[in-house]
Order: sequence, then C-alpha cells, then structure tokens
Amino acid sequence: MDTVYQFFIHIAQNYGSSFAIFFLLIIAILFGMYFLVKTFPDVIRSYLENKLMESKDSHRKGINKRKNISPNITKILSDLIVESGADRAMLFEFSNGSSNLAGLPFFFINATSESLSVGTPAISLTYQKLNVSWFANLIFELEDKSYFYAKHIEETKDLYPSFYAFLQNDNVESVIYYSIYGVDEPIGYISLTSVKGKTLEGSDTLPKMAEAAQKISSLLNYGDIDEM
Repeated sequence: MDTVYQFFIHIAQNYGSSFAIFFLLIIAILFGMYFLVKTFPDVIRSYLENKLMESKDSHRKGINKRKNISPNITKILSDLIVESGADRAMLFEFSNGSSNLAGLPFFFINATSESLSVGTPAISLTYQKLNVSWFANLIFELEDKSYFYAKHIEETKDLYPSFYAFLQNDNVESVIYYSIYGVDEPIGYISLTSVKGKTLEGSDTLPKMAEAAQKISSLLNYGDIDEM
C-alpha cells in the first residue's frame, strides 16, 4: 500500500496533481472493467437461472390451478346439460403456438373439457389445436354477438362450411356457442349440442350459458395463480 502511495506522490510531483488524479481515475476504470469482465458471466448466469426458476414456478402454479379448477368446470358443464336437455357440453380455449417464417403467430382452438349425456360419445380429442382461420367467420360472429345459435345445423352449411362439416360428422342437430371473456378479450367459448332429431331452444338456454360462461371465466382467470 505504501508503494502505491509513494508512486502516486511521485506522479503528482513530476506531472502535477491534476494528471495524478486523472491517472488514478484511469486505473480505477480499468480495475472496474476487469472486475466486470471477471464477474459478468456469473451475473448473467445467475439472472438466467432466476428467470428459469420463475418460469418453472409459474408453470407449476398454472398446472396446479388447472388441476384444481377442472372438477368445477366439469360440474358447470354437467349442470348445463341437465338444465338445457343438451347431449354434449364442451369448453374450448384459445391458445397461441409457433410462428410462420414471417414471424406471424398461429392461433388455435382446443377442447379442454367435455360433459356428456348418457350414451353420447366423447369427441373432445378430435378438437385439439384447430387453426382459428378455419372458423374465422364464426369466431367473428361470436366476438360480435357473444353467442351463436343454430337450431338446425343445416342453417350453417353455406355460411360456415368447415364448421358444418365438423358438426355433421359429430351427428349434431342443434348447436349453441357462448363466448368466455378474460380481462379484455375472448379467451374461449362453451358449446352445447344435441344429437340428430333433437333440438335446443336458444331463448331458454342462452341465459343459462351466459351464467355458466361467467363462472368459467372466473375460474380461468390466470391472474389469480399467484394467490394459490
């Protein structure tokens, strides 16, 4: 330490105090840069590890919430079947995915829950990762009115051919969709369908679906995860 002090005094005596201070500042900067270079990889690694842990923790909480709310959603859909006389009630949720080469993200629909009347076959596995563009016009109508109702699916044949093809394949007679909203945008919808030869009445069923959609929206609110 004395050697450093004597060296600084020597610089000050021979070149002036201003130069000595400037020289000392340069030494401090170089030392700081050396320290930064030595520790920077550790700082970055620590930051990335913390972010990874936060991501894993958020994902774990999301999985736990999904497990916790699933029975409640199934109960809501089952109650809709009893109240409306429908044969199938389903919850559909929007999800994003990878992007095309231009960076434009894909947008999908997934059936995440299904309740059935006795003897009605399950179909939710066939409604996974469906591109929203296939049903764009129907989605626009849902966003505009919050619901879609067709007493007979033949009504949809010309206007929504892709949609009609799916319903026809599932032996559907009547269909009602109702939007589910998040904080400021639709996050999915619920559907009720009846089998061929059996119809649903929209005027009787829509208020029940609106109430069910509100309950499911509350359950799906991702912002509550941190409270778990």
